[in-house]
Amino acid sequence: MVITGKRIPKRRQLIYYSEVVDQNKKTLAGYLIDISTSGIKLMMEGEVETDKLFAFEAKLPYEIEGRKALVFEAKSIWCKRDVNPDYYAAGFEIEKIDIADEKIIIKLMLEYGFSK
Repeated sequence: MVITGKRIPKRRQLIYYSEVVDQNKKTLAGYLIDISTSGIKLMMEGEVETDKLFAFEAKLPYEIEGRKALVFEAKSIWCKRDVNPDYYAAGFEIEKIDIADEKIIIKLMLEYGFSK
């Protein structure tokens, strides 16, 4: 897939760590540090159970396509201590997301992702 003449990266580590809220608990789940259209990686204060479905809202750094946040469901795949031992890193597979939000993710990856 190509957008505005640029190849869409498979996954990007972000330079802006957006807050991600657990919609069910209405609490901060963690910070978005890595994203693709199929998954995310969060930095979290606590360990998360794997193979569990979550409803997330990720705050955007600015309004994109009229949206201030991405809302999606994701399943926890793995969780381990982060390089900083005060935190955990956890990987999630996006289960449900609409096409408009996929376009926002691509824009976020291109604008806020580290180039390799």
